[in-house]
Amino acid sequence: MTYIHRFFAVALATFFIAPAIAQNAGTVPLYSVPLGLGAGKQGFGSVAIGNGQLLIGQTGAAPIAAAPSGDITITAAGVTAIGANKVTNSQLNTMAANTTKCNATAGIANPTDCTASTMKTNLGLVIGTNVEAWDADLDCIAAVSATGVLSRTGAGTCSAGALALSGLATGTQDTVIGYWGSTTATAIAINNCTGALTYSTTTHTFGCNSSAGTGTVTSVTCFGSAITTTGTCTTAATKSDQQTGSSTTAVVTPSQQQQHDSAAKVVVMFTGSGTNGSQTVNFGFNITNVVRTGAGIYQLNFSTVFSSTSYACVGASNAGTTDGAVEFITQNAGSIIAVFEKFNAGGTFDPVNGAYIVCYGRQ
Repeated sequence: MTYIHRFFAVALATFFIAPAIAQNAGTVPLYSVPLGLGAGKQGFGSVAIGNGQLLIGQTGAAPIAAAPSGDITITAAGVTAIGANKVTNSQLNTMAANTTKCNATAGIANPTDCTASTMKTNLGLVIGTNVEAWDADLDCIAAVSATGVLSRTGAGTCSAGALALSGLATGTQDTVIGYWGSTTATAIAINNCTGALTYSTTTHTFGCNSSAGTGTVTSVTCFGSAITTTGTCTTAATKSDQQTGSSTTAVVTPSQQQQHDSAAKVVVMFTGSGTNGSQTVNFGFNITNVVRTGAGIYQLNFSTVFSSTSYACVGASNAGTTDGAVEFITQNAGSIIAVFEKFNAGGTFDPVNGAYIVCYGRQ
C-alpha cells in the first residue's frame, strides 16, 4: 500500500505543476503587457504600450496599442481633450424653442437658455425703455435730409425747414411773446401809446410815457465835460483839419494842436560844448538829440520826421564874446545841420552860452 500511495502522489503533482511551469516560462519586455496565446497553448506573448496609448482589442487578432485620434486625444498623464470643431449642433443638449445660450447673471456662470426678452434686457434693447418701437413716423424722420425745424404734417409724413409764422400757435391779439420776469416764455399785452412805449423790469409790464420829462442830462459827455442843460457836442479836429485850417466848428485837442502850419514842429535849446558828440539839451520838443560834428557845426535829429524836406527853421545864440548867425545846411526829413558863423570876422563858433532853434512844416 505504501508504494501505491507514493505513486499516485507523484503522478498528481506532475499533472498540476507541469502546465504552470510551461505557462510561466519566459519574461515580459519592459513597459509591455502579457497576452495569452490561446486555449491549449503554452507560454504567452506581450504588447508594448507607449505614451498616450490605449490597448485596443481586435476581433480574431491580438490586441494593439494605439493613441486615440479624431474627436478626442489623451496625454501621457491620462488627460483627455476634445479637438477643435468636433462638437456638432446635433451633439449639444436640446434647448427650449426660440432661446439662445447666454449668461444672464452679473458674474461668471454656466450658460443657460435665454429667451428673447432676456436677451433684449442684456443688450439694452428693451422696446419702450431703451429703444423706440417702429412706426411710420420714424421712417419719415429717417428719410428727412433737409435742415431746420421738423414738422409732422400727418401720419407718417413730415418735413424740415424754416418755421413759418402760420405754423405758430394762435394767441391773443396785440400781445408779444417773451421772457417777462421769468424763464418761461409768456405773452403780455402791448399798450397803444401816443407817446413813448415803456417797460418796467419791476412789474414786467409795458406802459406809456404820455408827457415829456424834464431833468438833468448826466449820461452825455462832450470832451470830458457833462452837458447838464443844453448844448452841442462838436467833433474833434483831425490832422487833416489842422493842416487845412478852414474848419470853424472842430475842436482842437492837445494831440492835434501841433499839426497846424502855424505850430512849431521842433523846438530845442542846447549848449554847445566845443567837443564833438552829443550835446546837453536844456529844453526840447520833438528832438532826439543834438550832435556836434565839427567846430560850430551841429546836427539836430528829430523824433517825428517831417513829411518832406520842405520845412523852415530859425535859430539864434545867446549873447557872448562871439556874435554871429545860424545857417542851416543838409536839410533832411529827419534831421538838419546848423552852422554857427561869426559876423564879419569869418569862421565858425560854438554856442557855449546856449542856442535856440525852432522849425515849422508838416509831418
